[in-house]
Amino acid sequence: MSDEGATPIADRAAAGLLAGTAAGLAAGALAALRPGGPSWAEAMALGAAAATVTAPLAAGLRALGAPSGAGWAPLEGAWLTAAPLGVFGALLAAKTHHRPLGAATFALVGAAVVGAAVWLCARLHAGDGVGRAGVWAARAIGAAGAVWLLTRLDAGEAARVGLVEATVLLALGALAARVPLASPRVPWLAAAAGALAVGVGGRLAAAAVASPALIERAPVLAWVAGVG
Repeated sequence: MSDEGATPIADRAAAGLLAGTAAGLAAGALAALRPGGPSWAEAMALGAAAATVTAPLAAGLRALGAPSGAGWAPLEGAWLTAAPLGVFGALLAAKTHHRPLGAATFALVGAAVVGAAVWLCARLHAGDGVGRAGVWAARAIGAAGAVWLLTRLDAGEAARVGLVEATVLLALGALAARVPLASPRVPWLAAAAGALAVGVGGRLAAAAVASPALIERAPVLAWVAGVG
């Protein structure tokens, strides 16, 4: 994103909102392709709802920018935060009886945490030998967290699927911030309104087409969409 330094922040944010919305839809498509995953109708509705996570994440990262040479930072940041956010999501699901409120809380906290992790990894990439060591430490911490989440918490199949979904969702949102994309000829407020409309429409569609077993086939996406 270093070539976008001269582009106004609002234009970069608008591009991030559009790319992040597409990333949410891509997360839904990947879920449909997974064996035992949701139907295409369910997956597209869930993917649209997931834009409430990926669009603000991509917009924030694209607006802030990142040091050069940090192409792996989005994946590393998502990997580093997948396990902590998985625990946070499980706690929210257990303690929050109002699912839309819990989903909104997870979206906001997830975007902030992943954004901070991606920025940190990008800064480490831009550093010297100590920074490179920090990159490998972050990767190791992420791997250890995933192993802990799947073993210490006695996770079943739904939890394993959920961890994969959370990682994919956050990684796509972070990668959307780095997709080469010309600044759109629309104000950022219009892009934000479009992303919000897609997200709200997805939540409504998901509630209409969801089957009873959806929470088992796509636990994280269904939870973000407020169904299940």
